Amino acid sequence: MQNVTRTDEGLSLEITVNKMFNTSGDGYWSDTAKEVFVESITMYIASEAEDGDYYDGDLGVNYSTDTWNDSELGLIYTDSAFLECVRTELIKAGISVEAAEDVTYSEQGMQDEGRVSCDAYELAHYVRARMGVTA
Repeated sequence: MQNVTRTDEGLSLEITVNKMFNTSGDGYWSDTAKEVFVESITMYIASEAEDGDYYDGDLGVNYSTDTWNDSELGLIYTDSAFLECVRTELIKAGISVEAAEDVTYSEQGMQDEGRVSCDAYELAHYVRARMGVTA
């Protein structure tokens, strides 16, 4: 599968983006509408279950702090336009519409400067299935 590499620990999804995403300013943490330069979308995906569960699902959307400063502008977290850009980019990268549409923001405490955290459990299941990983 394109953009997925097998590692000793599991699977690594890395989508190079290098383009602007938009924010609409409708998030709980920021009212700023502007472009943000997104460098990549990354995710660790477990290839082995522990006690029947996979412990993964954290998708990182990595952006340039030159185009968005959390301290000045607030968190991108919960902005509807940015999340739609993430989903669109995943679909363009070959991820199923269903798996991409299931991506949502994770909790506020998971957000970092330069990185938006999203929950992507269906995406992890999709990648495992495409890579032939079974429980």
